[in-house]
Amino acid sequence: MVSHSAERMESQNEPLETNQQPKGTTFIRTCFNGLNALSGVGILSIPYALSEGGWLCLTILFLVAVLCFYTGLLLQRCRDSDPIIRSYPDIGERAFGKKGRAMVSIFMYLELYLVAVEFLILEGDNLNKLFPNACFHIAGLRVGGKPGFVMLSALVILPTTWLRNFGLLAYVSAGGVLASVILVCSVFWAGAFDGVGFDERGKIWNWSGLPTSVSLFTFCYCGHAVFPTLCNSMKDRSQFPKVLIVCFALSTISYGSMAVLSYLMYGNDLMSQVTLNLPKEHTSSKVAIFTTLINPITKYAITVSPIATAIEGTIPICSSKSLSFLLRTILLISTVFVALVIPFFGYVMAFTGAFLSINVSVVFPCLCYLKIKKAARSFGPELMIIVVILAMGSFVTVVGTFTSLRDIAKHAQAKYAEKMESQNPPLETNQQRKGTTFIRTCFNGINALSGVGILSIPYALSGGGWLSLTLLFVVAVICFYTGLLIRRCMDSDPIIKSYPDIGEMAFGRTGRAMLSTLMYLELYLVAVEFLILEGDNLNKLFPNACFHIAGLRIGGKPGFIMLASLVILPTTWLRSLGLLAYVSAGGVLASIVLVCSVFWAGAFDGVGFDERGKIWNWSGLPTAISLFTFCYCGHAVFPTLCNSMKDRSQFPKVLIVCFALSTITYGSMAVLGYLMYGNNVMSQVTLNLPTDKISSKVAIYTTLINPITKYAIIISPIATAIEDTSPFRDSRSLSFLIRTVLVISTVLVALVIPFFGYVMAFIGAFLSISVSVLFPCLCYLKINKAARSLGPELMIIVGILVMGSFVAVVGTITSLRDIAKHAQPK
Repeated sequence: MVSHSAERMESQNEPLETNQQPKGTTFIRTCFNGLNALSGVGILSIPYALSEGGWLCLTILFLVAVLCFYTGLLLQRCRDSDPIIRSYPDIGERAFGKKGRAMVSIFMYLELYLVAVEFLILEGDNLNKLFPNACFHIAGLRVGGKPGFVMLSALVILPTTWLRNFGLLAYVSAGGVLASVILVCSVFWAGAFDGVGFDERGKIWNWSGLPTSVSLFTFCYCGHAVFPTLCNSMKDRSQFPKVLIVCFALSTISYGSMAVLSYLMYGNDLMSQVTLNLPKEHTSSKVAIFTTLINPITKYAITVSPIATAIEGTIPICSSKSLSFLLRTILLISTVFVALVIPFFGYVMAFTGAFLSINVSVVFPCLCYLKIKKAARSFGPELMIIVVILAMGSFVTVVGTFTSLRDIAKHAQAKYAEKMESQNPPLETNQQRKGTTFIRTCFNGINALSGVGILSIPYALSGGGWLSLTLLFVVAVICFYTGLLIRRCMDSDPIIKSYPDIGEMAFGRTGRAMLSTLMYLELYLVAVEFLILEGDNLNKLFPNACFHIAGLRIGGKPGFIMLASLVILPTTWLRSLGLLAYVSAGGVLASIVLVCSVFWAGAFDGVGFDERGKIWNWSGLPTAISLFTFCYCGHAVFPTLCNSMKDRSQFPKVLIVCFALSTITYGSMAVLGYLMYGNNVMSQVTLNLPTDKISSKVAIYTTLINPITKYAIIISPIATAIEDTSPFRDSRSLSFLIRTVLVISTVLVALVIPFFGYVMAFIGAFLSISVSVLFPCLCYLKINKAARSLGPELMIIVGILVMGSFVAVVGTITSLRDIAKHAQPK
C-alpha cells in the first residue's frame, strides 16, 4: 500500500513532473550511474566464470546480458504505468499489494546489502595484500591488518553515502567507470608487455562448471534494484531505454574483454579474482590492485542508496538532512560489523548470484510486468518470451543454488577431513568391499524423495500461485542443507548409525525418544498413505470389483489394499539396500513416466496448456509450503543410506543428485499440471485426467507402481529399529516376521482411516518440518560446539529455525482448520 504522501504526489503529478525537468539528472550522468551500478566487482570474477564454463559459455554471457536488459525495460514499463511509483518495491506493491512489496524489498535490499558488505571485505583483502604487516591501535586496542583496513575503507566511503543527489553522485560514478576501464587495460598490459602472453587454449565447454558460470554472469548484471531510482532521477525519463542500451552494451564489452584477455593469459589456472594471478613485481599488477581498491569506494554509495531511501521514506523525520546523515552512517557501520563477523563471504557469493540476483533481476520483473499489464497476459510472442525467461530463470536458480551449496559443503568438509582420516581405516576398507555403490545409493535417495508428493505438487502450486514456485526451491535448498547437517552429525561419532542415534548424541535419551517418535510416526503414516493410494487408484480402474475371502465379501477398495500389501510384502524382506536399489530404480523410472504421461495428456490428448492460474495466493500459502516440505521428507532415511555406502565421503554428492533431480521432477509436474488445469486442479492430478485416454491409464498405472517401489525403503528404518532392540537381531526369520507384522499393521490402519488425505497437510506441516528441518539444525548446534560461535553458519541455521517454526505453527493450524471443515456435518 502506497503511503499518504504518495497520494499527495499523485494529485500534484504535473507540477512535480514539470519541476523535475530542470532539476533532474542528465542523460550522460544517468549513464555513468547505470554503468557504475552494473560494472561492479563482478569484473574481477568474470574470467573465473569463463574458465569454469569454457569458451562456449561466452554466448551465455551475452544471453544473460540480453535477458537482463529486457527485464530492465519491463521494470521501466511497470514504472510508467503509475506516476506514483518511485522504487522497485513500489512496483512490487503495484503488482501484488503489500505482500509483493515485502517480498521484493526483502530480496532486493538483502542483495544490495550483501554486495555492500562484499565491497568492504574486498577492500580489506586487497589492502591487507599490499600491506601484510600493517597494524592499527585504536583506543588502546590492537587491530590486525584486515579488520583495520575494513574500518579505514568505511571512513573513506562514508562521505559518498551522504550524497542524496544522483547528479552529484554521477561524478563519483564517473570515477568508478574509469576504474573499470583502467582495470581492463592493466590486465591487457600484463599479458602483452609484462611477459605473461596470451598462449593458453582453455576448454571449449565444461558442463560441470556451467552453473557457477551462469550464477556469476547474472551477479554481474544485478543492477535492477537501482533502475527505478535512476529513472526517477532523470530530466527526461523517456530516454531511460537508451540509458539501458548504453549501460548494458558497454558493460558487456568490458566484461567480455576482461574474460577473454584473462582466459587467454591463464587458462584453467584462473583464480576467483584475476588480480590474484597477476605477477606481483610489475607495475601493471599494482595498478590493477589499486584500481580494485577504487572500484568499491566509488560504487558503495549508489548500491546502498535504495536501502537508505526506503528507510527514510518510512520515517518522516528523516527528511531532515542531519538525521539522514545519521541514518546512512549507521547503515554503513552495520555493514562494517557484518564484514568483520563474516570472514569468508566469498564462499556464499555464488549463492547470492544464483538465488537473490536471478530473482531480483530476472524473475520478479517478469512477474510484476505480467500482473500490472493485463495486455501482456494475452497469448502472443511477448507472453511466450516472458514465460521462457521465467522457466530459464527458475531452472538456473535451482541448479545454481545447489551448485553453490555444494561448493560451500566442500569447504565445510575440509574441517572434518583430518578427523575422518584418523577414524577406523580398517572399517572404511571393509565398507568399500561390502557397501552400496554411489549410483545405487542415488537411486535409493531419489526414490525416498520422489514419493506420492509428485501427484499433489500441482495442487500445492495452485494453492500458492505461480510465485510459490520460488518457495518450492527454497524448501529444496533448506532440506538439502539440513541433510548435510545430518551427515556432519554422523561424522562426529562412528557409533552413530541412524537418525535416533543423532538425537541421543545431541540430547540424550530424551532426544532419542522424541526424534524416534516423530520420525517413525511420519514414516509409518507415509507407508499407510501408500496403501490407501493403491486402493483408491485400483478402485478407480475397476470400480465394480469384489473379493470373496473365507466366505466374506470384501468391497473393492479394502480388497485392493490387501492385494497391494501382498505384492509389497516381499520387497520389505530385502535388508540390503544394494539389492533394494534395483527396486528403487523402478520407482525413479515410474516418476519419469508419470511426468511424461501428464505432458502427453496436455500436448496431444486435447487438454492443452491454456490456464493462466494465479500469480500469488496468500491464503493457500501455508498448505502449499506444507506439501512442498512433505515432498522432501526423506531425512529419516539419510543416515541409513549413508551407512550403506562403500564410500561415505561421497554422500554429499548423493544428496546433490537426489535433490536436484527430485526438484526438476516436482517443478516440471507442478508447472505442467497447473498450466493444464489451473485453479481446478485436484489434490491428485491424475483425478483431472480424461479417463478415456491412454495417457491417463498410463499415469494411473504408474501411480500404482510408485508406492510398491517406495514402501520398502520408507518402512526399513522402523523395521531396523525394532530388530536392533531384539537379542536375536541377526535372525533372518525374526526379521521376516517383524517386517510382515509391520505390513499387516499398516493395512489395518489404512482400512480403519477412510479419508487419510485430509490429514496429509498436517503430517507435512508438523511431522515433516520437525524431522526434516528443525531437528537437524538443533542436533547439529548441540553436537558441534564450533557451530554455535557467531558467524555465517550460525546465522543461516538460526534463520532456518525461525522460518521452520513459523511454517510449522501456521501450517499445522491451517491443516487442522481444514480437517475441522471436512469433519463438520453437511
